[in-house]
Amino acid sequence: MDLPAYLTRIGVTMGSPAPPPSLSLLSLIMSAHSRAISFENVEVVKGNAIDMSDSAIFQKLVTRSRGGYCFEQNPLLLWALRSLGFDAVPVLCRVRWGKAPDQDTAFTHIALIVTLDSEQWLTDVGFAVNNSIEPIRVSAGPQKAMDGTFRVEERPDGYTWFEVENRKEAGKFLALYKYRTVRWETYPDLECMNHFSCTFPSARFTNQLFVATIRDASKWHILNTEMVERSLESGEVLSTTKIESEARLLLELREKFGLEVEAGGFDKIFIVDSN
Repeated sequence: MDLPAYLTRIGVTMGSPAPPPSLSLLSLIMSAHSRAISFENVEVVKGNAIDMSDSAIFQKLVTRSRGGYCFEQNPLLLWALRSLGFDAVPVLCRVRWGKAPDQDTAFTHIALIVTLDSEQWLTDVGFAVNNSIEPIRVSAGPQKAMDGTFRVEERPDGYTWFEVENRKEAGKFLALYKYRTVRWETYPDLECMNHFSCTFPSARFTNQLFVATIRDASKWHILNTEMVERSLESGEVLSTTKIESEARLLLELREKFGLEVEAGGFDKIFIVDSN
């Protein structure tokens, strides 16, 4: 990996040799990555399959300064962390956010587990506005982070659950996703679920535009034609904007999310006038 290019992309200056792996370094890299590289599924909405080879991800997210979704974001972070000497592995996750308790879901998300001094830390820069931008220690109970209170809890069902506290009801946690505790993933596993996530007709990201980033003390996201700004600390909605045209969408993508995106291909988002 061209580690200096990645560090430049996320705005981190590091001496030579790089410092040894530590929680503070992991937190620095994770926060900087979350702020510099926007979550986005623009190419999926446009009908383009996502190539998750190392070279394709690096070219898109680093060289071209685009964003990506979880199957691009977290593999890039994994590559960087391993280059810095971290013990990191990928895990496939079943998304539970917004799902009914009895609703089955596929493994459509990827996160990372980083081990430091025999402690495991959930590290994820690819779940857009809902996950923490700080590593969360596994099985340590509720943990206050800069953007909410989270917990990662191993359960008897063979899964580890990642949850966030409901800001409106203290002590009540909402499930974000779960991953298996007894298996680490192989690259073919990741490729299969990436292919499903970016091509299956009823998969969420083939039908909904979702873009997210962190700017200063706010989390911003676009869901189809609505742009929302929330307070990073409190989660309070600060502004809501209706995006009524492709031209306005391209402008917001450039100015708010740092993305230069070509026009065209947004037929699923905007009704195209054929006259």
